[in-house]
Order: sequence, then C-alpha cells, then structure tokens
Amino acid sequence: MVTEESVKHAAQDGQYLPMEADHSSIVKFTNRSDQHYQIVRRKLLEIALEISITPPKVSCEERIKICHWLSLGPFDEKHVEVSGKRQENTGGWLLAHHQFISWIDNSGPQLLWGCGIPGAGKTFLSSLVIDELEIRSIRCTSIGVAYVYFNYKDQNQQMPVTILRSLIKQLITRPHACALDSPIPQKVQSLYNNNCAAESTPKLGDLRDALVESLKLFTQTFFVFDALDECQKHVRKDLLPLIHWIADSGTRSRLYPQDILTSLTSTDSNRYIQRLDIEAKEEDVIIYVDKTIQEHIKARDLITGDFRAKVISRLVGACKGI
Repeated sequence: MVTEESVKHAAQDGQYLPMEADHSSIVKFTNRSDQHYQIVRRKLLEIALEISITPPKVSCEERIKICHWLSLGPFDEKHVEVSGKRQENTGGWLLAHHQFISWIDNSGPQLLWGCGIPGAGKTFLSSLVIDELEIRSIRCTSIGVAYVYFNYKDQNQQMPVTILRSLIKQLITRPHACALDSPIPQKVQSLYNNNCAAESTPKLGDLRDALVESLKLFTQTFFVFDALDECQKHVRKDLLPLIHWIADSGTRSRLYPQDILTSLTSTDSNRYIQRLDIEAKEEDVIIYVDKTIQEHIKARDLITGDFRAKVISRLVGACKGI
C-alpha cells in the first residue's frame, strides 16, 4: 500500500500531478531473486489463479436443469421408505461402537465396512447412519453426505456412470452447495455443456473428475453404500476400485461375493479399511417384538404378563443374529 502523495510527482510549476499509469518504478527490488519480490510475485499469481478457476454463478433455473440432467427422480426415495420402517430407538449400539465413532470423527480408517448375514438389519442400520450424518450436516453445513441403496431388482440404475451421476447430484444439491453465492463446480458445468445438447453419456473418468471437484465444496464428505453385493459382478468390477479411491483420497447361506471379500480384505486395503460385523442385537429385537405385539390388537390382548415376557424371550433366543 502507498500513500496518496507517493503516487504524485512534482511538476515544473510546483504543482503535484498524478503519475502515469505505469507505476512499476514505485516499488523497487534488487533483482528477481529478491525475497520481497518473490513474495509479491507469488501472491499475485495466487490471486490470478483464484480468479481464473472460479466458476461463474448460475441461475436457479440452470442449476435445476443440470441436476435433472445428472439424475432423474428423487435420490432419497428408498431412504425415506427404509427410514420410515426402522423401529424407533433401535441401532443405538452401532452409533456408540468405537469403530463407528473413530470413522465418523475421522480419527480412524476412512472406510468402515459393515458386514453380516442376510436379515441382520444392515439396510436399516445404513438408514440410521445416513440419518445421523444428516443431523451432523445440519449442525455443520460444510459436511457433505451422499448415499446409494443397491437393489438386485433395479440393475439398470446401478451402473457405475449412473451411480457417479447420482453422487454428484446429491452433493451439489445440498444446502451448503446451493447457496446463492455458490457456483456449480466447473467440471460439472463442462460435463453438462458438452453432453446435454448432444444427448451423449459422459465418460466414467470425466464423472470421477467432476466428483473430485464437487468434494471441494465441503470440508468433510461421507458416502454410504448399502447392499453392494446386490449389484451385478461386472458392475462391482468398476465400483470397487471407485470405493477404494474414495476411501484413499468400510451367513454362510449367502457369503459376500468373493470379489468384495478379496477387494476389502487385501493387505493394501487394511491401512484405510476397518471391518465391523453386524448382527441383530438382543436389545433391538426386544424393542421390535414388543412394539409389534403392541400394534396388533388381538396379540396385545392375548399375549400379556409373564406369557408376553416368555414369548419375547423365546423369539429373541431363536433369531440368532437375524
């Protein structure tokens, strides 16, 4: 910064006149290796770079168009359904588990892999985790959350390209990312400009780059993938490396497919993956059975007192983690 007088020079008649536009002589450096010259130059380059990479703001209408192009329909439909069916006050053991706490607090491995036999309640627990993350993102808007519920009946919507498009849409439509002064990530805008009019499908690599840039909208981002084993093996071939990439930048009648076991238990993966075994906990089963009896009029009238306690005890003993 310079004073007003320092940018004037004396004319012959004694008056002070503004200097010409070229003020390069105001600040003098010894040479290009001068320490102060290097500091000023580096700062100017940083400012220029920041200006050059800041994407332009888009209107609400344009943002809506881009989001619709990325993925049609609501992405939270399945979550709302599952969360609505989840028994209240169940799953607390997971939120209190030390492995979950270290994962969510970012003090442990980046990927938490929950595994259990069919019927153990993994999907309900996934919905619980998502709800917990959503609460945290309300308290701290710089936290991003995105998720996918895989379903063997809906294979067409579970291709890698579709999954990436959904994840990007979820991130750029979060309140923090949708603020009036928040532009669409430049790579997302470019994908839309290059593919929408031509009605072409963006390449997987380009979508991955767009996801990377979308992650920069947040200080911390969580992804939840439920029932990965329900998507087809050839799809998992592309998805598993993607999950590893995200994490590196978690019954005998139905074992996890070998490719998932191999991928998530390899030596190289151990540094950022921790496994958490999931099974139906006794306290959750008691709450569920008791609530079910209470909701049926005939059962509520017939199953009472000691008999009710005996029925619940027998059912809890027979569930064997399911």
